[in-house]
Amino acid sequence: MNKQKILITGSGTGIGKEAAIALAKKGHKVYATTRYENEASILNNIAKENKIDLQAFKVDILLEDDRNKILNYDFNTLINNAAIGDSGSVSEIRIDRFKNVFETNVFSNIQITQVALKKFIEEKKRKNNFYFLPFWQNILSLPCSILCLKICY
Repeated sequence: MNKQKILITGSGTGIGKEAAIALAKKGHKVYATTRYENEASILNNIAKENKIDLQAFKVDILLEDDRNKILNYDFNTLINNAAIGDSGSVSEIRIDRFKNVFETNVFSNIQITQVALKKFIEEKKRKNNFYFLPFWQNILSLPCSILCLKICY
């Protein structure tokens, strides 16, 4: 198996958390970012208990300083999983709520990818992988998202 060094955003809960744990159990080095410190602490405890190569830390992808934290880690695969959801009638949802979803799910994911790309270019790394899961989760069912991860790894 070709061991990957994977950074996954949005690993505090849901598919991001499960993917981080599963990929580490398969032998990959996983950097799991979470929005909150307590989520990172929980993941680090899981890693310790299961003796897996997983390191979790807080990254709020909306914050530039937090996005730049990834520059301190050696990874060759970025899985953009950080996302938020909102629901309701289009006629009743305030536009700022739509903007918040797009800022998180689209623009911030692009910005953290730009940070990773600049890092890879400076380090002259040529074989890198990028995945955007928030878009998939809105289009595909959960089993299809999991299947995509299994095919990729």
